[in-house]
Amino acid sequence: MPDDLDIPAAAALAGRHPNTIRTWVRSGLLPAYRVGPRDIRIRRDDLDAVLNRPVTP
Repeated sequence: MPDDLDIPAAAALAGRHPNTIRTWVRSGLLPAYRVGPRDIRIRRDDLDAVLNRPVTP
């Protein structure tokens, strides 16, 4: 899918470190899927949803 991002692209768009994106994926906060044994892809809509969600104290 053209709107799907790899970890470095998602991190660049989010203004976060790639390890932060990996942590979000591992914790289940950010949905992702695998392409092959190593590559992870993230839907742009899912990344936008995480970045725009309200922060609760």
